[in-house]
Amino acid sequence: MKKRLPEIIRTEKNLRKLRERLLDFHPYDIAGIIPKLKPEERHKLYASLTNKELADIFSYLEGKESVLLFHELDSTKGAAILEEMDVDDAVDLLQELDEERAGEYLELVEDERREDLRYLAGQESTAVGSLMTTNFIKIEADCDVKEAMRTLIREAGETEVIDPLYITRDDKLVGILDLKELIIARSPLKVGEIMKTNIVYSDMDEDLEIAAGKIRDYGLSALPVLDGETLVGIITIDDAMDVISDEAEYNYGSLAAVGGDIDEKVNVFVSLRKRLPWLLGLLLLSFVTASVIGGFDEIIKQATILVFFQSLILDMVGNVSTQTLGVTISGISRGELEDRRDVRTNISRELRISLINSAALALLTFAVALVFLAIRKHHALWEVSLILSVSMFFSVNISSFVGLITPIVFKKIGFDPAVASGPLITTISDIFAVFIYYGFAALLIHLSGGMA
Repeated sequence: MKKRLPEIIRTEKNLRKLRERLLDFHPYDIAGIIPKLKPEERHKLYASLTNKELADIFSYLEGKESVLLFHELDSTKGAAILEEMDVDDAVDLLQELDEERAGEYLELVEDERREDLRYLAGQESTAVGSLMTTNFIKIEADCDVKEAMRTLIREAGETEVIDPLYITRDDKLVGILDLKELIIARSPLKVGEIMKTNIVYSDMDEDLEIAAGKIRDYGLSALPVLDGETLVGIITIDDAMDVISDEAEYNYGSLAAVGGDIDEKVNVFVSLRKRLPWLLGLLLLSFVTASVIGGFDEIIKQATILVFFQSLILDMVGNVSTQTLGVTISGISRGELEDRRDVRTNISRELRISLINSAALALLTFAVALVFLAIRKHHALWEVSLILSVSMFFSVNISSFVGLITPIVFKKIGFDPAVASGPLITTISDIFAVFIYYGFAALLIHLSGGMA
């Protein structure tokens, strides 16, 4: 059905009928096809829908897309749409616009709305204040339930969230009331008598990821935001989901060493600027790996069979380090590694897992290598199998430790743990692995007097 949207917009000449047909679609679906329409088709769509309907559509557009499309509207139309948008969505759009154009729109909106938008747009982009909405219902604790219901009915039509209700005394948050509890309560009960006082809240300057984590962990539909003790706004669950999704996307991009960039709409040169420094850094580290291998050229001449198995060691080391890195970054992002006790517990657990894995892999490697070399009738099958298994054991343990400790150290010194990308950790682990592999081979050859 969504595929028919462009055709409907192109072929329907009557604007009233076009609006009726468009209202059969969800605003998200319409937002998805708007950038693909021709300018004249978009203007036709703008003319057919109300400002409120357009506001719902624009709330689903990505920041840069909404800016480009907003530039097609005159200032009056744009301001009217901003008036109808949820406050947090309007702020997101204004922050994407250049300062002069944003100022033009703000001058045309109502005074109270303008102050709210300016206040929220001025908040730090990573802080809760930048994403909160001031569009919610608060009720004085001394109101009886009848008066509270009248307030709810009066304000519900203009409010983004009506459940829960926020209970205040002189603008200070004192409790939360579920809509269901208000509906079943009867006068002369006061709101303060039926509200919940165990409040989960966020401070204005708290990090967005922490606030989103609270909504997820406590199963909330919205999270109140306080400035001191004063209730100034709320974070809704849809905004929290956006934050969690953006963070996950950033982490995936960082793990792949693309600078958090996995957006197909990002300009090619922007993507290159993010990715190329990583690739150059990894290239330099790869030269270190090559130099380590080059330092053992005499050993390789004596036991060329070792080169045959080198990729086996390096591949397994890469797999293990990436696994451990992913688990650790996931734990950090969920707030599970906040204090020393949690960190020690996690390190102890991961090292135990690493010891068991490395022992199992070492034994399996020894057995398979022994059979393989026996089939090939290699004269040094026991020595080579021993080198492989011992190297596997120590390399897996060290690579696991590198993948585990690096993001924890990054977090400790104030760097983003996600910067510890998969390719970076794998390349560092490779350096240790080749040193262990050829180093142990050199030791064994020296002790045995050769492997020729």
